[in-house]
Amino acid sequence: MSTAEFNFDILTNPEQALRYDWLETNGLGAYASSTPLECHTRKYHGLLVAPMGDYPGRFNFLSKMDVTLSFKKNVFHLSTNKYPDVFYPTGHKYYEKFLAYPYPTFIYRIGDIVFKKEIIMPQGQNAVIINYELLESDKVITFQARPMLAFRSFHALAGENFNVQVKMYGDTGKEWKIEPYDLMPSLVFKTNKKVDFFPGPDWNKNHEYLRERKRGYDFNEDLFCPGMFEKKMKKGDRLTFMASVGDIKAKPDALLKKEKSRRVSENDSEKSPMDILKANSSQFIINHGKEGLSIIAGYPWFGEWGRDAMIALPGLTLSLGKFKEAHKVLTYFAKHAKNGLLPNQVGVDCGEPSYNTIDAGLLFFAATQSYQIASGEAKKIKRDLGPTMTAMLISMLNGENPYLEILENGLLSVGNENTQLTWMDANAFGKPVTPRHGCAIEINALWYNAIKYYMEVYSNKLPKELKVLPELCEKIEASFLDCFWVEDEPGYLSDCVREDDKDISVRPNQLYAASLPYSLLNEDQIKSLLERVTRELLTPRGMRTLSPKNPAYIGLYAGNQDQRDSAYHQGTVWPWPIGIFTDVYLKVHKDDKVKAKELLDYFAPLFGEDIFEYGLCSISEIKNGNSPHEAKGTPFQAWSVSEVIRTYNLLEESLSK
Repeated sequence: MSTAEFNFDILTNPEQALRYDWLETNGLGAYASSTPLECHTRKYHGLLVAPMGDYPGRFNFLSKMDVTLSFKKNVFHLSTNKYPDVFYPTGHKYYEKFLAYPYPTFIYRIGDIVFKKEIIMPQGQNAVIINYELLESDKVITFQARPMLAFRSFHALAGENFNVQVKMYGDTGKEWKIEPYDLMPSLVFKTNKKVDFFPGPDWNKNHEYLRERKRGYDFNEDLFCPGMFEKKMKKGDRLTFMASVGDIKAKPDALLKKEKSRRVSENDSEKSPMDILKANSSQFIINHGKEGLSIIAGYPWFGEWGRDAMIALPGLTLSLGKFKEAHKVLTYFAKHAKNGLLPNQVGVDCGEPSYNTIDAGLLFFAATQSYQIASGEAKKIKRDLGPTMTAMLISMLNGENPYLEILENGLLSVGNENTQLTWMDANAFGKPVTPRHGCAIEINALWYNAIKYYMEVYSNKLPKELKVLPELCEKIEASFLDCFWVEDEPGYLSDCVREDDKDISVRPNQLYAASLPYSLLNEDQIKSLLERVTRELLTPRGMRTLSPKNPAYIGLYAGNQDQRDSAYHQGTVWPWPIGIFTDVYLKVHKDDKVKAKELLDYFAPLFGEDIFEYGLCSISEIKNGNSPHEAKGTPFQAWSVSEVIRTYNLLEESLSK
């Protein structure tokens, strides 16, 4: 695929069409997602998955709306569901077209009847709008819609456990309220026109979610149908439903018009894949009101992760000229800093922030540094973010962080054999897959860069608690290469060093030591490292996490949870490290337009077809290490999207100089 549009040849083939996911978001952490057939393949799929007030986590309120069209004795089921051994009904046979951008749009054709459905989430509202329109018909048809409710955590599955009736309120025939549980908010339906509702509470049992089954999880679910909405429609008629968590004062028509006008531009049909990716990149930024902005690490199952947010921030904001948004993300996370750490998890999916990562805090310095380079707002940074950086460094120097130790040589040693504190944090079969306790290369590269950047911000006029920083830098400068450099041909950096062990696995983490503004490597060492990484890790779709020459390399990400986690950082390709790779590449090939064009062409799949490969109009979390590098993991990943955008912009800028 190389487009956001699907025609009937794919849509009438479930095996092909169910490979793809689409996504709608509302800027608050809520989303709608499914496949082009709207046949769910994941427990995370649904039309309204949203936070529930102060209660942590997101909940799948409205799973789907099953629709039928009929005239006389002819009944056409437009939905497609998977049950044991069968797809039923088979509404996909009526598909003519599906468009994923600028919002999911479904076109059905039944003889001379052409029917359209649009799904769109209004920004800032925990609601979804489903807009139906009869485009062509020489007869009056009867429209029927049966809402299917889940009312459960988006990580769970539902069984038959409640029975409710729909309450009509307002005496307009346009507003209905459903309240299955006392402690959960109501699900409210509103329509733009008066619609008949026929109560008929029933459980629709044994929906099967094929991706969950493939991933080794429970995959059967019962959905509750409270009854049926019905309306006569003729050519040109439009019927708009809005489902919301709790009541929303706005009318469906008004929200639909506002949201469409916000998104649609005159030249949407002419947008390139990268234009679409940039436009959709805002899906990951969520608004916490006065608290600031945050970043969802990925959809559908990831929440707000400090590490992911700091890596994703430059591409999602700075590369697109969104400096105010960058500032609001940084200040939001700064409020949650503690003992030299940034939270690993915070926000919509957890009650209290968790602090079990070491790199998020160091990446905060790097993200702030990128913000200053892009915006030039040095005074603003010192005023608003300087106090947080000061407090973090003091905490680290005072030993308040239980996970790290500053060694005599100035390097950081983190964790122990039972902890996984870097981004390579997978555990399988009860133990860490990639033990990285001790002196991890990217941690120490980020540590040195953080100190040097802090000294730059304060013009070496340091608080008394941090007067030791220059001396600390000298120690790191004296010990770094002795600790990490591997004399080979070409030479490169060890991945992790401990007193009794030196892990010389070739991994992309070493790129940080060459890519950051303050590097401890000379020009020849950077060239050597780049040659090694290019030879063993680089692919057109991202960076392998381990060299295929290593006996521990696993080229396929597949199987159950333990098997997948065993491969997660042992060769699996990740798109996001192409950003730091490109930083190094452009350092080595400065002002070389031929080389910039070569890399732009090399990454062409990531800038084109991959955007429609799996998560439509987005970039996935990971891909197989082995060619052809099939997309895997989360279909919509923030740092993948971010670094693809940032890489593309860097290369285009190099060509335009």
